[in-house]
Amino acid sequence: MKKKTTVRLAIVIAVIILLVFGAQTGTTVERTIRVNAGYYEVSVQLNNIRNYRSWYPGFQDGVIRPAADTAKGRSILADGSGRELSLRPVSPSVVAVTEEKGTSTLLQTISAIPLPNEKETEILWAERMPWYKRIANFFTGRDNLKLGLLNLKSTLEDPALRYGFRIELTPVVDSIILTSRRSGADSSRQFTLQVLYDSLASYITRLHPQGVKPWYYVTSNPVSPRKTEFALGVPVDSPGLPAKDVDYLRLPSSGRVLVGKSKIGKLKELYTAMNRYANDQGLQKVAQEMEKYAIEPSQLPQHPDDEVELVFPVY
Repeated sequence: MKKKTTVRLAIVIAVIILLVFGAQTGTTVERTIRVNAGYYEVSVQLNNIRNYRSWYPGFQDGVIRPAADTAKGRSILADGSGRELSLRPVSPSVVAVTEEKGTSTLLQTISAIPLPNEKETEILWAERMPWYKRIANFFTGRDNLKLGLLNLKSTLEDPALRYGFRIELTPVVDSIILTSRRSGADSSRQFTLQVLYDSLASYITRLHPQGVKPWYYVTSNPVSPRKTEFALGVPVDSPGLPAKDVDYLRLPSSGRVLVGKSKIGKLKELYTAMNRYANDQGLQKVAQEMEKYAIEPSQLPQHPDDEVELVFPVY
C-alpha cells in the first residue's frame, strides 16, 4: 500500500514538474497552405495590419488604433475583449505577428514562399506556444492556425480582391442567341447597334421564336483601323425559321460563362481583369466576349458610373 502511494506521489510530482517546465518552455506549431495568388499579392496582404480583419480569427470586428509603442509599428488591431494584434516586418515575405491580452503574449510568424509556377504561393504560419496549450488544443480540436490559413486563402482567391472586380464562373443560361451583324465606324456604334436591334425586333414580330428574353448581347470585332463589325444577339429558348442577315449563336447548355460587372468607365479594365482571371484559371474562350444590356441601344447608358455586365463563354 505504501509502495502504491509512493508511486502515485511520484507521478503527481512528475506531472507538476512537466506543467511547470511546459509553462516556461514552449514548442513551435507550424501550418502551411497553398493559395492561387502570386507572391507579391500575398506579401501585400501580410504586410498591412488593416487586411487582418478579413481573415485573422477573432478580429473581424477589430478597430485600427495608433500604436503607443513604436516597436509594434504605426498601428495595432484591437478587438472588444482587450486583445491587440501588431505586426513587425522581418522581410518583404515574412512578418512577425504578436497577439497580446493583458500579460499574455502570443508570438507568431507568417511567411510567403514563392512557387516555381509564379501563380501560386505557399504560406507558412508558425506559432510559439507552451506545451500545455498545444496539448489542450489537441484534445479540444482548436486550431486557429488552420482556420486563419483557410480564411486567408479564401480572401486571397476572392476575385474582387485579386482582380479588382467581382468575377464569377456560372453555368450557361442563354444557349441559343438570335444574332445579326453589321460593320460600321466606331463613332457610329450606337446607331449601328440600334439598326441591328430593330432588325431582330422585326424578325421576332414576324416569326415568333419561342422564349425571347428581355435582354441582349453585343460584340465588337475590329476589321480595319476605322471599321468594326458589330453583332447584336437576343437569347431565345428555341430558334425560329431562317431569314436573311439573321443566324443563331449556339452555346453548349452544359457549358460555362465567366461573368463580371463594372461601371462603363471601367469597362476596359474589366476586360483586362477577366482575361487575367481566365488565364490564371486555365480557361479558354469558345466565343467572343459579350456585353450584356437590357435596354434599347439608343438608350444605352453612357455615363461612366452606369453599370455594364461582361460575359466570356469558356470551357
